[in-house]
Amino acid sequence: MRHHAALVFLVAVFAGAVIGIGPAKAGGDTPAARRATKALDILEAQGYAAGLSDKSFGALQNFRQQGKDYVATIGQSGRSFVVTVDPDTGQVTRQQ
Repeated sequence: MRHHAALVFLVAVFAGAVIGIGPAKAGGDTPAARRATKALDILEAQGYAAGLSDKSFGALQNFRQQGKDYVATIGQSGRSFVVTVDPDTGQVTRQQ
C-alpha cells in the first residue's frame, strides 16, 4: 500500500508539472512567462476564457506569441475571430 501511495503521488506531481499546476521549474518564472500570464489574465478579465463559451464572451483557443503581443483565436456561437493583446498596455484588439 505504501508503494502504491508513493506511485500515485509521483504520477500526480508529474501530471501537475505537465499541465502547469505543479511546482515551478527553474526558469519557469521568466519575464516571457510573466508576460504570457499577464496577457491571459487580461483576456480573462475581458470575458474570454478557455472552454467557457457558455459563461464568457468566447472560448479562448490557440493562444500564442506574435512579436511582442499575444494572439488567440476565440470561438463563439460556431464562429471564430482573432484577438491581439499587448500585455504591456493591456490593449485588446479584435481582428475582423
